[in-house]
Amino acid sequence: MQALSESMNKRKQEFVEKVGVFFEEKGLTPISARVVGYLIIAEPHYQSFYQLTGILQVSKGAISNALNSLLQKEYIQCVTFTGDRKRYFKVNTNTWLNFLKTRYSFFGEMRHLLDESLEIRSNEQKEFNHDLGEIRELYGVFEKELPKIISNWERNRKND
Repeated sequence: MQALSESMNKRKQEFVEKVGVFFEEKGLTPISARVVGYLIIAEPHYQSFYQLTGILQVSKGAISNALNSLLQKEYIQCVTFTGDRKRYFKVNTNTWLNFLKTRYSFFGEMRHLLDESLEIRSNEQKEFNHDLGEIRELYGVFEKELPKIISNWERNRKND
């Protein structure tokens, strides 16, 4: 990736790169990942298409593709303002909360698969079977406790 705009200080540039690498490892393209990284620290927290091309120093086509992909995946959302014809983009924090909420089913499904695998497996590799059982128990804890944690967080957030 080309160098980020000189209008960002070194710490911000390093953060954008760090977040970029994190989200690349989660399946985003390098440019999409860096758009997310920048939008997390952008001030104001929404940025126009042209602001993003300037600050990230990438082509209009690359930013366009990244924004379309991020909008489709709901990592970001588009906002507009009365009297301004531009569209602005900001991080969709609801997506991250929803991501956690959808993990309930993942943990339950994975726990059931591990149950079945332990029924199928012989007892010859007891240590590995034990390890699978431990992970199965941990997923059960996540499945049970994650909804409570999120519910408590939401309740406390509303009371603040």
